[in-house]
Amino acid sequence: MIPPDLLGAPMAAKKDRPGQRRPTTGEAATPRSGARSRAPWHLWPIAGVMLLLAGGGLWDYLNLIEPNTAYIEDQGWGASGIAYFTDYPIVLRLLWTTALLAAAAAPVLVLFRSRFAVPLALVAAVAQALLLVSTLAFMDRLAALGTFTALFDAGVAIVFAAFWGYCRYLRARSALR
Repeated sequence: MIPPDLLGAPMAAKKDRPGQRRPTTGEAATPRSGARSRAPWHLWPIAGVMLLLAGGGLWDYLNLIEPNTAYIEDQGWGASGIAYFTDYPIVLRLLWTTALLAAAAAPVLVLFRSRFAVPLALVAAVAQALLLVSTLAFMDRLAALGTFTALFDAGVAIVFAAFWGYCRYLRARSALR
């Protein structure tokens, strides 16, 4: 017997997998519930820049937590910077450590497209802002380290707040699972 497709009969329509539905005419194709979309091109450079920023923060942390006087002198803070970082309060060390660990982990989780990047980016931004406010209010950070350092650290907090917003955007677009 000759197969029907060789006789000119139309081939049978390709069957969909169970549970899969093709969009009808005029209907946009949407990802299934729980499915994630392709990673947008900007995910990689943004996560890379945030990793570099977190890496710089970790480098500062390692040099300042047990005051490296040569590093502090290179920053231009002098004796006031050394006095500021000597006997840094444990509560602020914990807040600083939390900010840095969350800042380093959030972009890595974005690269792995994990939804847990969203709360970690928020923790990084909030911890950085709390650290800045508390050191300005209670440790006289402005006098010890100068205006530029305070503005730079405020900028870091703003960048991480923006990164949190970006992570929320990615989650809303199903780019994070």
